[in-house]
Amino acid sequence: MRHARRALLSGEIWRERAGTWLAGAAVGAAAVGFAWLVDEATLLMHAGLEWSPWLPLLVTPLAFAVIAAFTRRFFPAAAGSGIPNAMAALRARQASTLEHLLDLRMILARIFLSAAAVLFGASVGREGPTVHVGAAIAYRFGRVLPHRDDPARRRALILAGSAAGVAAAFNTPLAGIVFAIEELARSYEARASGTTLVAVLIAGVVSLAIVGDYTYFGRPQVAAGAASLLVPAAGVGLAGGLLGGAFARALLAMSGGQGRVAGLSRARPVVFAFACGLVVAVAGLLSGGSAFGTGYEPARAVLEGGTISLAFVPAKFAATLASLLAGIPGGLFAPSLAIGAGLGQLAGTLPGLDDVPGLAVLGTCAYLTGATQAPMTAFIIVMEMTGLHDLVLPLMVAALTAAAGSRLISGSLYFGLADRLVTKHEGDTAADATEGGGSGAAR
Repeated sequence: MRHARRALLSGEIWRERAGTWLAGAAVGAAAVGFAWLVDEATLLMHAGLEWSPWLPLLVTPLAFAVIAAFTRRFFPAAAGSGIPNAMAALRARQASTLEHLLDLRMILARIFLSAAAVLFGASVGREGPTVHVGAAIAYRFGRVLPHRDDPARRRALILAGSAAGVAAAFNTPLAGIVFAIEELARSYEARASGTTLVAVLIAGVVSLAIVGDYTYFGRPQVAAGAASLLVPAAGVGLAGGLLGGAFARALLAMSGGQGRVAGLSRARPVVFAFACGLVVAVAGLLSGGSAFGTGYEPARAVLEGGTISLAFVPAKFAATLASLLAGIPGGLFAPSLAIGAGLGQLAGTLPGLDDVPGLAVLGTCAYLTGATQAPMTAFIIVMEMTGLHDLVLPLMVAALTAAAGSRLISGSLYFGLADRLVTKHEGDTAADATEGGGSGAAR
């Protein structure tokens, strides 16, 4: 009783709570603003394509080169997805590493440069960058709170901000919490659970207050019942897992290996970014423009019973790989969901499989799992963003088979990239000492 009274009256504890609440609110507001900016960039991109479908052949390579050069010169921590940066920050042991990975200027740079990348056709999403932005915002709030030098408290705030970023980006609060446990911190600390829950809750409330309640993909009209999708879920799951694993393996090898592609990206980064932009432009043209941008529109079209180009899956795969190799800011969640939806459409061409929306839902879960190796997050995030809670069993089957297929091909993409960041800033010993160390493919 005495302890409870002291906790209730302690100004220090209330400052800690207020800081967590404000951080959650700031992450929610930043996520909504980021989403609006990317949506506007997408509209402008489509307007440009309507004016001339050949325009990307000229502007996309040039834009990639400029964005990559600007990012590399001024905001190197803003490059890439952002999730590995948040993971590396959780595992960092030196203050200088944290300051570099979670710099305040980087937050604004990542938001505007990611939107600029989408404007010029890059196949990237805003969700991974939102995780990084959330981690940085929470860390900065933590720097003015009591116990700011406590490593466990700092870790809890970074974890909470990252989870709030996932929750606010997709309007999927449960997925935000699960992602924090499964992918961001595989050795999850019980003491961080309350902080994470509060930050996710407040970020979600702020998002709801601004944009209202919604599901990311609406509610797909799935004709088949859960039982009839169990067997197809295994097949779609395996296909998505193998394809997503191939993507992760290729990205790890080409971005940090010893091959010709990795060597060119290090020796001539701006020229390499230009070449990546050209790949994206060609992929977009071959797919009728559907491979440009986040992929939200074609994915939603399939989930609602429409059709997209059969060239979409290979074109989007190539465009996303090239975009992430270019060294520009942008995430892979949204493009992965789009590729998975296209994979579901392809599965629907097989004999006896005609519920394309249902297969597309399974495909989004399967490919996202294959690329990230986070099966719990994948099936929960897809369930929340479609509102199809009755498909939980087929989604679980798809996620589990996808995870098994992906691990046959590649190690963890995010842990591999996070390992590289920690090694870059703190050396091989620091990376080896971090908990739940990354994949063999990362080293």
